[in-house]
Amino acid sequence: MPIRRFFWIFAGLCALMIAVPALAADVTVRAYTQTRVRSGPGTTYSVIGHLPPGAEVTATGRADTSNAWLRIVFENSEGWVAASVVTIVGDPTQLPVVTPANAVSTVGNTDVTATVGAAVNIRLEPRTSARVVGTTGESGATFDVTGRSALRYPLVCGRGGLIDLSSGEVEESGLWLQINYDGRPAWVSYDYATVSGDVCALDEITDTAASTGASAPSGFVSVVTLNNVNLRASNYASAEVIAVIPYNVVLVAEARNSDSSRIRVTYNDETGWIAVGQVSLISGSIDDLPVEEE
Repeated sequence: MPIRRFFWIFAGLCALMIAVPALAADVTVRAYTQTRVRSGPGTTYSVIGHLPPGAEVTATGRADTSNAWLRIVFENSEGWVAASVVTIVGDPTQLPVVTPANAVSTVGNTDVTATVGAAVNIRLEPRTSARVVGTTGESGATFDVTGRSALRYPLVCGRGGLIDLSSGEVEESGLWLQINYDGRPAWVSYDYATVSGDVCALDEITDTAASTGASAPSGFVSVVTLNNVNLRASNYASAEVIAVIPYNVVLVAEARNSDSSRIRVTYNDETGWIAVGQVSLISGSIDDLPVEEE
């Protein structure tokens, strides 16, 4: 091959490599329990299938900058999962914001709801020893149910729904329902609720809060994550992501930036910064934290 021709081929390949943008880092989604896959980014969209526990698929987009819903590769097509019920590997902020293709909305509200009686405690975690974050009023209240704890005997799923094998002999089932309580997750006992909808269709929520710190010490500023949250090395949105904190994890805030948009926390021995918009305040005041800029 003439040297001049080889030179132009080599130059062309170099130009092509420069022109092609770097691909975003891979982001995958791992199901830690059976997870519903929907046709669009929201609970009003139809369920098109499930991810079995342990399944890992590629995420290809997100619904908006909140990263609450992720588009995944599902059965040679696309599906959507809630970020709050899966483990995200990688940085979801690197995914493009996309719109669903051929999404089908269900008619009416098909979500599970729980009507809870008067003066029932609403707790931070699914156990009677957990911190009480609220109490239903004298007339009770109805909540959207976003998940459930694991079933244990005598409750089993079968015949199209939940079955109680005790014939009413067991007073406490041990089942807890995760609810949307003023925009953040909380728990109520199934034994004090009247449920509308299929409990067995609910995602089983792993008690991440209990395994990573449970209730925060009294007198501290504490928050709970509203979805999977990026822990960044410094107080900048573009800073390196050093960990991804799962949904429903309780954290103690250590410091804040000057405009209170980010707080410093420690998770699994990693100290970094998270966005205040991705958490809900449990106790204390963020404005009382010392101001630090990194």
